[in-house]
Amino acid sequence: MKRARIRRPHERSQLSIDREIARVLTETYDSPLDFVELAYPWGEPGELAGFAGPDHWQREFLKDLGDQVRERGFNGVHAVSPIRMAIASGHGIGKSTLVAWIVNWIMSTRPHCQGTVTANTFTQLETKTWAAILRWTRLGITSSWFLTTGTRIYQREHPSTWFCSAQSCREENSEAFAGQHAANSSSFYVFDEASAIPDRIFEVAEGGLTDGEPMMFLFGNPTRNTGKFYRTTYGSEQTRWKARAIDSRTCSLPNQVQIAEWLEDYKEDSDFFRVRVRGLPPLASELQFIDQGRLNLARRRDVHEILPDEPLIAGFDVSGGGAAWNVIRFRRGFDARSRPPIRIYRRGGPRPLSADRNCGGNLGGSPAGPARDSYVCGCGLRFAHCGTAARIGIPECLRDQLRGSVARFTSSKSQGVYVESHERLAVAGRNPRRRTICEPVSRSRLPHQQ
Repeated sequence: MKRARIRRPHERSQLSIDREIARVLTETYDSPLDFVELAYPWGEPGELAGFAGPDHWQREFLKDLGDQVRERGFNGVHAVSPIRMAIASGHGIGKSTLVAWIVNWIMSTRPHCQGTVTANTFTQLETKTWAAILRWTRLGITSSWFLTTGTRIYQREHPSTWFCSAQSCREENSEAFAGQHAANSSSFYVFDEASAIPDRIFEVAEGGLTDGEPMMFLFGNPTRNTGKFYRTTYGSEQTRWKARAIDSRTCSLPNQVQIAEWLEDYKEDSDFFRVRVRGLPPLASELQFIDQGRLNLARRRDVHEILPDEPLIAGFDVSGGGAAWNVIRFRRGFDARSRPPIRIYRRGGPRPLSADRNCGGNLGGSPAGPARDSYVCGCGLRFAHCGTAARIGIPECLRDQLRGSVARFTSSKSQGVYVESHERLAVAGRNPRRRTICEPVSRSRLPHQQ
C-alpha cells in the first residue's frame, strides 16, 4: 500500500526531519518499490514534473527484489544466500535509472552497507551510470545524509564503513573488487552493460557475497552469446539468477518510431534487432562463422536416405589453444550423426568423458615420447605438432571408415594441421601398448610447401 509522501517542514530542525524520514523508510527495508515511490518528488514541479513513477517493468523488478529480501529474512547476524538478479534488454528502457534507485534504496535502508558499481567502459561509468546515481541521490529524500564525489557516495558520519564506490572494470583492476564485506549489513555489486565486462571481474566479486545480506545486479544489452552475462540470462547459470529479458517495444521510454525503422531495415530476427531491441543475444558470436540459429536448425533437421556411393567426409576443427579440444567429425551425405566424433585433447589438459565411446581407446597412461606440443586422442594416438602444421597417421579404429580414400583436413588457418590416410603415410609403432604413434613431420616435408 502506498504511504503518504514525506515532506520537510521548514519550521522543524533538520535532525527531527531526518528522524522522521528514517522512521518511515525503515518500513521500506523489504519494499524497494515503496521506497522509490516515497523518496522522489514524482509529479512535482522540477525534473520529475509529468512523471508519475516507475515504468511497469521497473515496478515488476522492484517487486521481485522485495520478494527476494523477504524470502531470505536476514536478521542482521546470520548470513543469507546472495540475491542475484539480471536484466537483458534493448536500448533506452531506463536501466541506469533503475541502478540509481537500487543504490539509493540500499544506502538509505541498510546502515553500514558497502557497494561497488561498474560498467563496461570508464566513459559509460562516468557519464551515464554514475551520473544517474548522482542525479537521483540529489533528488532523493535522503540526499542530506550522504556526501557525493565523482567516484564515491558515503554517509557523512561513517565514510569508511557506509559507502558505495565506482570502479573501473579493466581486468587488471580486478583486485579492486575483492575484500568487500558487510557481515551485519549488505555487500552489493552493480554491473551496468555487463555483457562486455570480463569474467575475471565477476569471479573476484563473488568473494564479497559470503556474509551478511549480499546482492549482485547485472544489467545490459546482450551483445555477446558468451561470457558471464550470457550464462546468467540465457545459459548454464540461469537457475541461480532471477533473470528476465525486456523488449524495448513494451516500455514507455524508448523511441517507438526509431524502433519501427530498425524493424523495417534489419528485420525481426537480425542480430542487430535481437540485441538492440528485443534483449536477446546474437545468433553468432564474434569468432563464430556459422550462427547459432543455423546450428539449431541442423540439429532438428531429418536425415534422409543416404546413397550407397556417398563418400565419407571428415572435418577437422583445430583447437585455438588452452583447454579447447581438437575435434574430428564425420559426414556421409547429410548424415553427420551416425558416426561419433573423435576428440583430441592436449596432454595434461582436460580429457573428454566420451573419448572411450568415441574412439574405443583407453584413457589410462600416456603415449611414449615427449609431452611438449603433443596431443592425445582416446585411442592413445599422439598428434605431435611441428611448427604450425603436422602430418599424422590414422588410428586403427578409423581404418574401416577411411580405407581406400585419402582424407585431408585443413584448419581455419591457412597452414593448419594436415592429415592423410594410413595408405599414404608410414606409421612408426614405438609403443606396443598403443595402436598407433605418429612421427612429426618437419616443415620442409609439409605438403603445402612442396
